[in-house]
Amino acid sequence: MKIAILIISLLLSSTTYLSAVRVSKVDSSGKVATLYGEKEEKEFQNLLKLNKRFPQAYVINLKLGNLYYLKGDYFNSIKHYKRASLVATSAIEPKLGLVRDYLAIRDIDKALAITDSIVKLDFYNYYANYYQLLALKMKAQDDNAIEIAKRMLNLNPKDLLFLQELGKLYIDRDRIKALRIFKRILKLDPNNSIAKKYLTTLLKVKH
Repeated sequence: MKIAILIISLLLSSTTYLSAVRVSKVDSSGKVATLYGEKEEKEFQNLLKLNKRFPQAYVINLKLGNLYYLKGDYFNSIKHYKRASLVATSAIEPKLGLVRDYLAIRDIDKALAITDSIVKLDFYNYYANYYQLLALKMKAQDDNAIEIAKRMLNLNPKDLLFLQELGKLYIDRDRIKALRIFKRILKLDPNNSIAKKYLTTLLKVKH
């Protein structure tokens, strides 16, 4: 009975999780910015028990992949995301999870291979494009990263995430463009701490 309740609870929370796996914030080094706390640890322990009984269950492996990722155990995260991908071969979420793991361990080529495969099927997939941009930055392929940012901003010129990335990409190549972008971000979001930080730095630089 207890196991059945846990499974129902997992299924009910799966939608929230699927959003989380897409929006977990990754910095330029590929590391996650989300905190792992007591709530996550409790869920993790429950999932480990369920995983022993249902080793091929899609949602269980998907959630374990995310929690291992938040714990910084990228190799176990990869194992569970791969298992989830085998169960649901067309699912995007475990693929995006794998990309985050590969960025974290700096296996950039594998990250790019997966984002390429997603973008071929869904050219404007938001997070595939975002993670691809990060991967290209890590490979110092800034021109290609800029193309992605512009592509996504053509769809939504007010998208703060891609505006921030575009601004950062222009810092060393076109200070004036970078300033304009960060000023635009502050018009859209006056409390944006990232834009404030870069604007302060850029304004200190002498012409």
